[in-house]
Amino acid sequence: FDDGPYPSTTLKILDILAKENVRATFFNIGQQVELYPDLLKAVYEQDHVIGNYTYSHNMAEVYKGPKNFLDDVRKAEEIIYQTIGIRPQIVRAPGGTVGHFNIDYFNTIDAAGYLMEDWNVDPGDTDARLFSEDQLIRNVEEQIQGKTRVVILLHDLVGKNTTIDALPEIIELLKKQGFSFGVLGPDVLPIVFSGGLQD
Repeated sequence: FDDGPYPSTTLKILDILAKENVRATFFNIGQQVELYPDLLKAVYEQDHVIGNYTYSHNMAEVYKGPKNFLDDVRKAEEIIYQTIGIRPQIVRAPGGTVGHFNIDYFNTIDAAGYLMEDWNVDPGDTDARLFSEDQLIRNVEEQIQGKTRVVILLHDLVGKNTTIDALPEIIELLKKQGFSFGVLGPDVLPIVFSGGLQD
């Protein structure tokens, strides 16, 4: 789950995950953590994994160069650390690495001890249009075909009500397809878009 925490969505997502006995990975924006530290604490206390989604999520700023990106990540890391006492090693790039990263970004992030994480299933809830619950579920069903491992991109973001509505059914669909649930971390092979690895 990217973008949170938000009062209108985070607790609803946590309730669903608790009912389904599923752990998830939350990539949090530093500015949002500053606004809603108790929500980040709630995510962490329910044993979900916390990732770093930069401080500002300001794509015009963070993609001026690798140092700008790293500085924004470190600023978010410090706020997360002050809030829950951990320093996330996993990082997600706003918009994903493809089209934004090149090898210099990866080298800079790697040298600083971080691990980049993209995804391989995108139900479409990042789209400006509000996809229906059924459409989100269909998109997941289509994109998981032939895959033995999936990292699904969903958003903990104000207004994403159909994401919350679809979540229990997405979990049920994955269970029926034989998937088990895990979380991202430094001991898990990351999924990274190959397009972002260009010079």
